[in-house]
Amino acid sequence: DGQDVVYLFDSSLLTIFRWSTQDEMYLTSWSIQAPAQWMVFVEAHNRIYLGYESGKITSFDTSVTDATEIHFTTLPGKTLGLASAGDFLFAADPSGAWGSFYTFDSDGNILSSDDWKNAESQEYVWSSNTNRVYHYRDSTSPNDIEWTAIDPIDGALGADGDSPYHGSTLSTSYPIIINPTGDVILNGAGQLVSATSLNIMNALSNDISDAVWLGDQLITLKAKTPLLQIWSEEYELLHETAISGSPFSLLTVADKLLSLAYSQGKVVFNHIGL
Repeated sequence: DGQDVVYLFDSSLLTIFRWSTQDEMYLTSWSIQAPAQWMVFVEAHNRIYLGYESGKITSFDTSVTDATEIHFTTLPGKTLGLASAGDFLFAADPSGAWGSFYTFDSDGNILSSDDWKNAESQEYVWSSNTNRVYHYRDSTSPNDIEWTAIDPIDGALGADGDSPYHGSTLSTSYPIIINPTGDVILNGAGQLVSATSLNIMNALSNDISDAVWLGDQLITLKAKTPLLQIWSEEYELLHETAISGSPFSLLTVADKLLSLAYSQGKVVFNHIGL
């Protein structure tokens, strides 16, 4: 939630685990009804949303400790994506022509919907700077990065577009990460892309498996290694250091850097000082 709690969804145990970064302990866990395909936290709603193959979307109220799963809405088709989009929940499903996008308010009302969307992507990422949701079109060849505008006031879906490369030069590897000012997109190949034009502006010297910006400082996990990397403002590698276990995620929590790694069958949380 950016302040204290890290939420981890375990599909095999049908459980959402809650780790307090301040107390360094697990809080009361929450049970879910069935394996979900998507989980997203929407700060404006104080909720976690889960998306299911049936199209059902449910929610948990993160402001209470004993939250239970509540039905929110049901999409016409299976849930292909969820994202926090400012004051709204964004969702995608395969209904309509090619696929459809939706926006919802906190009461579950559909604010906007639109089909003819390439709705197959492992991630949908919102930028409050451009008021766009970014995603790949994994089911379409050639693959590319695309965007759809969402009005920040009424949640209306607007214009859309893709990169000028149309399947060449620009990588479509995950993750898709937006910097804090919302003007730069970093992909898994280490390419830094303009969030407005989708032109490649720069590139890191290696692939990455995750990344965060701590202020203006870019910090990455080098792909397929347990190495934490620190980059200059010009994206030159300044330093790299080993992390124990098999790291899979970087988070910033209350302006602190946190790494998550697998070690001996467990998830290990480590605060990292720079």
